[in-house]
Amino acid sequence: MKEIDAHEVARQVTLALVLEPIAEKDGCTTRNVDLDETIRLQHLQAAAVNINRYFYELTVRVDEHKSQPALYFDLAFAATKASITNLQQNGAKYINQGLITTLFHVVLSSLLTNGDGSAVCSTVPSILRQSSAEDAAYRNKLLRLVWSSSKSEKKRSFPDIEAANLYDFYEKLGTLSATHDYESGVLWTNELLSGLPIVQTMYTEANKHLEEGILAALEKSYEIGSSLLPIRSPGFIADYTGIVAYLLLRENPGKKIIL
Repeated sequence: MKEIDAHEVARQVTLALVLEPIAEKDGCTTRNVDLDETIRLQHLQAAAVNINRYFYELTVRVDEHKSQPALYFDLAFAATKASITNLQQNGAKYINQGLITTLFHVVLSSLLTNGDGSAVCSTVPSILRQSSAEDAAYRNKLLRLVWSSSKSEKKRSFPDIEAANLYDFYEKLGTLSATHDYESGVLWTNELLSGLPIVQTMYTEANKHLEEGILAALEKSYEIGSSLLPIRSPGFIADYTGIVAYLLLRENPGKKIIL
């Protein structure tokens, strides 16, 4: 396995999540507009810093095992809880849980994959299959956590999911999402289980514009991602833009791409 630097991985994740909300994206909080009072630029950037240590710990586990660790999604659960530090108190709204959860799969894949961003995304289903029942239990706990304060009755009443691993969990989540008329859930799980094809297309588009700077690349990436999604969901594609930002930084750790 390639040599990895836990501090560098955590830096790349944090920087990606600090940069993503700055990019201009229609329908999202950006440097020029706050979506609403609970999703302001400073909230998203603070959340990015708050979760840094958990990606460091993920990388340390991979380095110690020299392979996929027996458990990793406990860190995603802890990171989501920590993400709102200094932001929310009672009735917390977890503003970037979709991005955090997906990034844990992608970053783990990136640590175990020697290829480019597309190869990393394509390996995610294998990562999910090799995960444990305990990983799946933490994924269910995270779902309960973030939906406990939701205004949506269908989210608050969503059934618990027991699964053999994370792949099994997402298969069941997708099926339940369809029966509960939760279209975003169906799309999200299908993307994960098929290797994040929309993220791969966004990543390819971003690379075409990287010489213009990472923010310009992310903006182009967001545009094409929005055109591929069958429903309008700016937050969905904004999360994917954060993943693209990480993949770009992973491949250009020392290059001047912040212009």
